[in-house]
Amino acid sequence: MHPVLTLAKTVVLEARRTRLPLLAVCALGAGLGIAGFLSRLALTESGLLHAGVLAAFFRVTAVFLTAAFVITSIVRESSDKGIELLLSLPISRTTYYMGKVAGFAVCGSLLSGFFALVMLLWSPPFAVAAWFVSLALEVTLVAIISLFFVTTLGEVVAALAAVAGTYLLSRVAATIQAIAVSPVADDNSSLQKVASFGVDLVALLLPPLDQATQTGWLLYAPPTAPEFLHLVGSLAVYGVLVFAAGLFDFHRRNL
Repeated sequence: MHPVLTLAKTVVLEARRTRLPLLAVCALGAGLGIAGFLSRLALTESGLLHAGVLAAFFRVTAVFLTAAFVITSIVRESSDKGIELLLSLPISRTTYYMGKVAGFAVCGSLLSGFFALVMLLWSPPFAVAAWFVSLALEVTLVAIISLFFVTTLGEVVAALAAVAGTYLLSRVAATIQAIAVSPVADDNSSLQKVASFGVDLVALLLPPLDQATQTGWLLYAPPTAPEFLHLVGSLAVYGVLVFAAGLFDFHRRNL
C-alpha cells in the first residue's frame, strides 16, 4: 500500500478509537432535540424551521469536530514523538503531510455524509447532494487550515483560536463589506475609505465560506450549476494554497 494511503488509514483508525463517531451520534441527538424544540415554538412553517436549524447545527458541528480532532491528534502525536518516529522511516515529509491531510479529509467527509443522510428526511435528494458536497469541501478546507495552524503554533488553544477566528471571519466577511460600503453612513472621509479598503483586503485573503453549504439550498432551491462550480473551484484553490503554505512551514521545522 502507498505510504499516503497507509497514513490516511491510521488517521481514520485513530478517529474511530478516539470516539469521533460516538460524538457525531451525540451531536445528532442534540441537534434533533434542539431543532424539534424550536420548531414547536413556530406558528407557521415549523417543518422549514426544523430543517433549517438542523442543517445549521450540523454544519457547525462538523466543522468543530473536524478542527478539534485535527489539532488534538497532531499535538498528541508531537508530544508522544510520533512524528519523529514516522519520519525516521523511509517516507518524506511531503508524504507524511499528504497522508495526514487525506486521512482528515476522509474523516470530515464521513461526518458530512452522516449528517447529509439525516437531512434526506426533510429535503429533496438533489439539494442534499449539493449540500453534502459543499459541506465535505468546507470541512476538508477547515482540516487543512487546522493542520496549518497546529503545525505552526504547536498548541491546542492557540490553534483552535486561530481556526475559529479564521472560520468566523470568513463567514461574516461579506456582511462586513456590505456594512463598510453602506450609503446609510454617508461618510466619504479618507478614514472610511482606508477602512473599506482594509476590509476588502482581508476578505480577499479569506475563503468564501459564506457562500458554502447554504441552508437555503435545502429549504428552497439548490444552487445552479455555474454557482456551484464557482464555489467548488474557489474552495479548492484556497485549499491548495493553504496546503502549500503548511507543507512549506512543515519542511522548514526542526524536529
